[in-house]
Amino acid sequence: MNFLTLNKTAALTVLALLLVGADLIGNLSAYGYAIILLAMLPVLLSDPAARRSMWNGGSLAYLVAFLLLFFAFVFSAQHWSDVQYAGNFTFFLLFAPAIALFSFGAGPRATEVFASLALAGAAISLLSALYEVYGLGYGRAVGFVNLTNPFAMASVMLGYLSLTGFWARKDRWRYLFLLGPIFAAGTSVLAGTRAAIVMLACLFVLFVLFWSFTLDRKKRLWAWAGGAALAIAGIALAIIFSSELRALSAFQTLAVFFGQGQAIDFSTEIRLNLYYGGIQAFLESPLFGHGWWRHFEAARPYMSEVVQQKTVRWSHLHNDYVNFAALAGIMGVGAYLIYMVTPLIGAIRSSKDSQYLPRLFGASTILVCYAVFGLFDTSFSMEVLLGFGPVCAAALLGFCVDRPSSAEA
Repeated sequence: MNFLTLNKTAALTVLALLLVGADLIGNLSAYGYAIILLAMLPVLLSDPAARRSMWNGGSLAYLVAFLLLFFAFVFSAQHWSDVQYAGNFTFFLLFAPAIALFSFGAGPRATEVFASLALAGAAISLLSALYEVYGLGYGRAVGFVNLTNPFAMASVMLGYLSLTGFWARKDRWRYLFLLGPIFAAGTSVLAGTRAAIVMLACLFVLFVLFWSFTLDRKKRLWAWAGGAALAIAGIALAIIFSSELRALSAFQTLAVFFGQGQAIDFSTEIRLNLYYGGIQAFLESPLFGHGWWRHFEAARPYMSEVVQQKTVRWSHLHNDYVNFAALAGIMGVGAYLIYMVTPLIGAIRSSKDSQYLPRLFGASTILVCYAVFGLFDTSFSMEVLLGFGPVCAAALLGFCVDRPSSAEA
């Protein structure tokens, strides 16, 4: 096997683990592609073109995000052993070898490969959820080596990332990729994850906006009107059936909270306590936070007694913004924002080739998913989501291009 064939094979294997493996084998997928990327690092460093492709704005951004967290942990540490938890975020650093490796598989039809694997991953998510709920009798789908909410989030990302194929193809087969969001919606309902339903609604708006700007002005207005009508109808149906399906109570939960200032159920009440406690913990140590393990205990005194008892041994605050603020202060919030916006900035700055639009849509999808899901839960307690952002960004910026370039990010 020659150098080029080895790199292409490794790139496709990493891509398959990332997209197909996310909900098929859960956290094992992240460890799988991490091992491959580390194993390929000496090979990549031996090639001048690969070395050049590693050093770009995206690699620097993820490095800065990691260092912000590392130094926050250093300055908040009570013991040197506390610093070791910065190692949880070394997944950020996989972007550099990943974009170099993916560049060996770049080509005019690369997005179609990416989208097809994402669609396969979304289909596997739905099949897995159906088997668990109707075959095994689970109340909520959870996936393999995974948890319910990360399982649902991954399915939503895969479903909408498959729409990159809708933008990449121009023939009738492009409509096949519209199945992705449908698969994701089914999985989200079976997982009973309310945050995933909100994500689906936001991503639908994103898709309509992208689609409308490919039309002329008159058709664009019709697209907006049709999209708004579908969105309103979808939310109305969700509210009507919210008592029967937990996931569909998402909009009712938000309406009750913002309209009446109340929690619709005990689960929501717990979250509100967590958010309040986390904000107070942040105000106690706004610069460096309290560290990986102590940030929850710093928030606990500000929660009600019932919630304090319910959340014994919990490790996160069910909100990424609050989590990063409490555990690493302003430096943590900065790291989280860098993590979210880097894919989109890289896509905007990338070359205006034939795959620019699907690349931009894919990067926007990553941003929306992490930004919305982070309001209700955490993406960083599970390796499958922790590694997905930077490695998927590397795939979009290094693989889904007509011609590899060291300036793609």
